[in-house]
Amino acid sequence: MNKIIQQANEVAARIADSSPMIVFLTGASGVGKTTLVNQFCRRLTGEHLQPELVNPEMDN
Repeated sequence: MNKIIQQANEVAARIADSSPMIVFLTGASGVGKTTLVNQFCRRLTGEHLQPELVNPEMDN
């Protein structure tokens, strides 16, 4: 798991440096897609993104 987090950090740093508008992530279960998104959001905001807070209206 640490290797996945390390790779996610490296990819998140490259993505954050390029300031993309849209990024599509694909991959098998367990490869670290959610970890990558969380690391990217931490780099942009300095905070951990809580998935349930992204769009609270979706539950209504």
